[in-house]
Amino acid sequence: SVRDIVMGKAPGDTDITTNALPRQTEKVFRNFKVVKTGLKHGTVTVFIEGEPAEITTYRTEGKYTDLRHPDNVTFTRNLNLDLQRRDFTVNALCMDKNGDIVDLHGGMADIDKRIIRCVGDPEKRFAEDPLRILRAVRFRATLGFEIEENTCRAAENKVYLIEKISRERVYSEFKKAVVGAYFPTVLEQYRNILDVCLPGVLAMKGFDQKNQHHIYDVLTHTSKVIENVPPVYPLKAAALFHDIGKPKTFTVDEKGTGHFYGHNKVSARITNEILTKLKAPGEEKDLISHLVLYHDTAIEPTEKGVRRALNKHGENVLRMLLRLKRRDNLGQNYRFYNHSRYYDEIEQLIDRQIAKEACFSLGQLAVNGRNLQEIGVKPSPFTGKILNTLLQKVIDGELPNDKQSLLEFAKTMIKQKE
Repeated sequence: SVRDIVMGKAPGDTDITTNALPRQTEKVFRNFKVVKTGLKHGTVTVFIEGEPAEITTYRTEGKYTDLRHPDNVTFTRNLNLDLQRRDFTVNALCMDKNGDIVDLHGGMADIDKRIIRCVGDPEKRFAEDPLRILRAVRFRATLGFEIEENTCRAAENKVYLIEKISRERVYSEFKKAVVGAYFPTVLEQYRNILDVCLPGVLAMKGFDQKNQHHIYDVLTHTSKVIENVPPVYPLKAAALFHDIGKPKTFTVDEKGTGHFYGHNKVSARITNEILTKLKAPGEEKDLISHLVLYHDTAIEPTEKGVRRALNKHGENVLRMLLRLKRRDNLGQNYRFYNHSRYYDEIEQLIDRQIAKEACFSLGQLAVNGRNLQEIGVKPSPFTGKILNTLLQKVIDGELPNDKQSLLEFAKTMIKQKE
């Protein structure tokens, strides 16, 4: 939070450090709700006006056997000893109640120089907790700061330790990094680090697509797409992964032109594998994999075609998919392959279908299972078959979304079954 204040940003979560021992902190706040969240490590959480504040005693730390938590801590009354265990200088800034800043490790100067630098020995900092390597990359992606030379070298030396970190922690850092404004630069600069947790990134670098529609290698094209999609996590992640399967599907025809048949399916499979390994929540994994799978599937620019697309993807996902497709197109050879008008037309068709409340899902259908029971259809798989057939007829414009018309057609299906 001090770093953010110095940079003129609204601070996020605020941590408080003090020379008071945990029991003294509890005594000071005896009239407040206090949660003894981490007494072993000197942390007491105090709720003030409903908001939690973590208050931790100055401390020094022992070894990090589990590469996350210190084996033991020793309380101290020396603030500098506490600051020496911090990850980066820009995060080792303190502010007292008067607003005066305590800067014992050059954090202010590094903010001015826009540098991410470890406090003390970077090899030691990263060996204590390898997640700090990804935090450095994340700060590069979100703040635009360069990673200082020695810190960068140590990160590359210790990058193998990332494999020993819990996947959930890695995923948390990835989510924050990929939406950063400077992530495309990170993708080019630190692909060796990213490839450890996102296998396949290295293979995209320098991969010549040998096709007049593509003026960039796969990684540079990917960077362009990431840069231009809106800063929404699923979209940014889908932009990163959308062509990750290209190196595995590359073929060259007799004219020397490159092709990537089925790369969307391979990219979606790789995406799913990576996100599964990172233990991403199922809903996020499914959405990102879905966007990757359909990123190059054409949508028929007709009312029927758009209703079919709405049925397949849903409105929100379809609009997200269009944003990805549009930016993917703009990241290719603009002279040969500009489909902006096509995407404009699709978006207008979506707007019109939504405005007139067109039916494209079972929930919008004018009949349901109960209505079918009323005309003699017992609950069974046949009920679902009838409803889905009726929906497709409405989507294709063959039947109006009218209860009477739909039930009449349902009766013909019942007779045919008999």
